[in-house]
Amino acid sequence: MAGRLRHRLATTWLDVARMPADVASLALPNGEDGPRAKVRLLVDKTDAAARTVLGGLLRDEELRADGLRRRVAADERTEAIRLRGAADATKAEADRRRQKAQKAAAKHKDKAKEAAVEAIEAVAEQADQGKARVEARATAKERLVEDERHQSLERTERDAKRDRLEAVEDRAEALDAEADALTAAQEADRLADAAAAAKAERKQTG
Repeated sequence: MAGRLRHRLATTWLDVARMPADVASLALPNGEDGPRAKVRLLVDKTDAAARTVLGGLLRDEELRADGLRRRVAADERTEAIRLRGAADATKAEADRRRQKAQKAAAKHKDKAKEAAVEAIEAVAEQADQGKARVEARATAKERLVEDERHQSLERTERDAKRDRLEAVEDRAEALDAEADALTAAQEADRLADAAAAAKAERKQTG
């Protein structure tokens, strides 16, 4: 009976002793990794140690066993927090590497896209240059044909002018011949008329 009373008094005293720390921890930010969880864990470890020690002093095996159970639970929570922190750190590192890989992949994709665009532009430029060369050759050929046509027209025009000039010269020569013939005929008529007049005059005087 006395032992049970001591157990109740000890547990009540321990509960009251930790109450200010429990109340004060409520003012702290909550969360698995927040300060409240760490403070509550520290309070639980201190409470477990106090129960274990007090149980040993009072030879209260139930109180001592309760303290040991609480200590094991606090250690398990500590390990869980450590593992959760390690997992979060691993996840953060994995996220960082994934983001880095995504950036590298995007950069590689951009470079590949730029290279493809440059290749397309180079092919297009070569095609344009080839088209320009073909057009230049066609233009040169057209210019040559046009020059030959002009030269042919000029030769034809020169030949026509020469033919017209020769015709004019032939016509001039023919007109000159006709004029000479007419002049000769007129001179013969004049001489004939003069001779007839002289003859008539001689008859009158004789």
